[in-house]
Amino acid sequence: MTAHSHPVEEAGNQGVGAPQADGLSPTVETVPVSPLRASIPSAEKVGRGTRFWVSIEEASRPATGDCIADHWWSVHPEKGLAFYAQLTGYAASESPSPQCNQSEATARILSGKLYPDCTVQKVPVVFMRHAERAMAALRAQAIDARRAETQGGSVADESAVAKPCAQGDAA
Repeated sequence: MTAHSHPVEEAGNQGVGAPQADGLSPTVETVPVSPLRASIPSAEKVGRGTRFWVSIEEASRPATGDCIADHWWSVHPEKGLAFYAQLTGYAASESPSPQCNQSEATARILSGKLYPDCTVQKVPVVFMRHAERAMAALRAQAIDARRAETQGGSVADESAVAKPCAQGDAA
């Protein structure tokens, strides 16, 4: 996905959450934040992925990398701008999916379905580097949790935890 695509629409196609009886609301499970990683943003497990937020103030602070200008965002009143990512697994996200759209009408419809606790707000500029850092912290937390499960006597062993391959390693 690029910064110029329609991420809210893509998030809707990624299976953001299992629909409830009303067919609109995703299944949401709150993910506790580890005290070992206090800088990790609040996040919720949704379907196969995780939605998380970055404050508008932080996301608007200039940083290197891609930026998204003049888009309508799903904004939680206390948490900030919404993002989605699949943190682990075979289809893990390479970058966070910003929950925004150039069209206000589309953003309102999709945000209403996927983020009923959010409003829609036009944000002049968002620097993606901040969301990428947040996603990396959440991914590290998910991997740490998985390792703790495997070391705690569950059926899975350490080899079940996905590890990046060094260049030249056999797949």
